[in-house]
Amino acid sequence: MVCLKNTPITRFCIICIASIFLAGVFFICGPARDSFSAFSAKYKEPIHRKSYLDIDQSNVADIETIDDYADPERRQREIQQNVRTHCQRYGQNSTFPDLRNFYVVDSPPLLYCLMPKSASRQWRGLLSKIGPRKRLSMSQLDAKDIEQYFSKSFKFMFVREPFERLLSSYKDKFVARRTFDRPLLKYYGAKILLRFRPNVTNKSLESLDDITFPEFVEYIIKDGVNEGFDRHWNHYIDQCNPCLIKYDFIGRYEYLAEDGNYMLRKAGEDRIRFPKEKPFDTREELLSYYSQIPLDWILDLGRIYRSNFEMFGYSFPGSLQPLFQNAVLPSHRDFPYNDNYQKT
Repeated sequence: MVCLKNTPITRFCIICIASIFLAGVFFICGPARDSFSAFSAKYKEPIHRKSYLDIDQSNVADIETIDDYADPERRQREIQQNVRTHCQRYGQNSTFPDLRNFYVVDSPPLLYCLMPKSASRQWRGLLSKIGPRKRLSMSQLDAKDIEQYFSKSFKFMFVREPFERLLSSYKDKFVARRTFDRPLLKYYGAKILLRFRPNVTNKSLESLDDITFPEFVEYIIKDGVNEGFDRHWNHYIDQCNPCLIKYDFIGRYEYLAEDGNYMLRKAGEDRIRFPKEKPFDTREELLSYYSQIPLDWILDLGRIYRSNFEMFGYSFPGSLQPLFQNAVLPSHRDFPYNDNYQKT
């Protein structure tokens, strides 16, 4: 009752109560932690400047890679099993993805989690052909409607081989340099040049037209993991969180038309088919770009994107295997290596 009087004690009580209230609001509604530090301590591995000969080889997750020659149904069973195994092993990241990552159509009820550089443009275009496409937003839909979409819709997402996706992000944002990407280029491009290019010139900082792939990768492994990633090179678990959301289908970019059409049939969509695309062998291009960076950096990328490899059955180092041909690797096992890694 003392706090009811207009005294210094009253004012002190009011300030204390308000501070506690605001702290609670910030705890509940505050921004999510950056993508790497948000993972559980069990999942997270520090990035060290180690030689690839000296990597601790403990705590490897024994998760099988996906049979690339399997039919869509079998491939889907294997992916879903991989996801369950990974989530059980490392626990769930309880942070719900940004609602703006999700697009829905009403008939048939579909909910798509957009993962940039994994056929996201194709899927947005196809969903528009199926029916009116909506992007989830708390400002436009109430919580009950959003809950209905997640509980009643056929939920799906598509993933891509991590090294291919990272290279595609670099080329799309730092090489193509489209007008609508200029804000992203200015933000990250200036950071990269100032941090990782000695004696950077004002001309380079103004034009931002010569950022190299090694500079981009160095930013990812040295600064990006601590600052949080842009969605174009973010982790799948942060963008769509398949540990928290039970997706009915998780397709692979490498089998886009095959997986896409199988998914559409499973979802009850018989009118639209995903257009077949001419297969494109990216191995030569991958080797050309990744040969520009030290092997240690490739191993660092394997640690950073560990969940993306393990969860969806991608082998490490995959198409980059030839770069390790002459490397003398330790005989004991470690992530990023798995059973499919061939030691020389």
